[in-house]
Amino acid sequence: MNKLTITFAALSLALCGCSKKEEQNQIDLTQKVVHIDIAAAHPMSEGLTPKQLINFSEECENIMGFARNIFVRGDTIYAISLYPSAGIFAYLKSGEQLFSYCSQGAGPEDINSPSCISVTDSEISTYDDSSFKLVKIDKLGNFLEAINAPAMTLNALLDKEGNQWFDFTNQQYEDIRVSWRQNNDTAIQTVMEVPELQKGITIIGIEALQNLPDGTVGYTPVMEPRLYTLSDGKASVRYELDFNGLWPDDKTFKEKFTGNAWAPNSSKFPVQQLRFHENDKYLIINFKSEKQPYIHILDKLSGKEKTLLLDPDTYINTCYIDESDLYLTRKDDQMEIMSIEKFDF
Repeated sequence: MNKLTITFAALSLALCGCSKKEEQNQIDLTQKVVHIDIAAAHPMSEGLTPKQLINFSEECENIMGFARNIFVRGDTIYAISLYPSAGIFAYLKSGEQLFSYCSQGAGPEDINSPSCISVTDSEISTYDDSSFKLVKIDKLGNFLEAINAPAMTLNALLDKEGNQWFDFTNQQYEDIRVSWRQNNDTAIQTVMEVPELQKGITIIGIEALQNLPDGTVGYTPVMEPRLYTLSDGKASVRYELDFNGLWPDDKTFKEKFTGNAWAPNSSKFPVQQLRFHENDKYLIINFKSEKQPYIHILDKLSGKEKTLLLDPDTYINTCYIDESDLYLTRKDDQMEIMSIEKFDF
């Protein structure tokens, strides 16, 4: 398989003379190239070892269906779900529910459509995209605070330092993609602008923001073969994705997916629902192409990587990587843990 290629771009001298604003919006080009070839994809049974099937308890007031996003800490799974009860949930890996926070309505404490989840030692937060606010609760499920986000924010996240990140996914004035502020008392600053080629495209992303183990925030933009790191009000390219010709070049993109063509053709874009998860050992990328779901696994220590076919009749997607355990959401609302420890690259 292809080895992980690392490309470095030295920017320090060039940035010394930049103004504060230019420095803020500068995209660092330090990046790693990930090679994905769906033509060479293998069945997921090759290397993934089933470890545990989690049946979440339904003997409680609020029941979680499909877990939209999760965060694992020790033996506890923190999750957000839209139905049958919208809110934040905490479960043991045995499936026993520790607590649920499900409060629907128009109040500051209410959550109607949670997306993105952040977990610290003392609190949990999620973004309610129906009311443009971040909602914080403590580890016992008690409401702490609501933080208003700018209008048209599609995803928002609190990082480990409490900084606030806002993803507009090309929705706001066709120029701002990501913005940031340290707290409620500081001004919102633009971190990333919409690429010129994508202006006018208002497609909606999927849980584009996530906290990463190194303390930074991971960002997955729509219709762009890159994964970004967000930190200290700046963005840098974390990974460049090479889909071996599957991703359209700029000329094809402009002809088929810009202007009046983007809306009717967006469902035909060759790579859909791109997301990633990462820890110190592995990078996990999941996506769909022609409705077929795939997982791409990169061993960060050896540089080896492999693409797997995900069974579309059983699984929805991957939602977390913890040590060598890969968490997958299933169509029957169960969650399955697969081990990558003996993965055959």
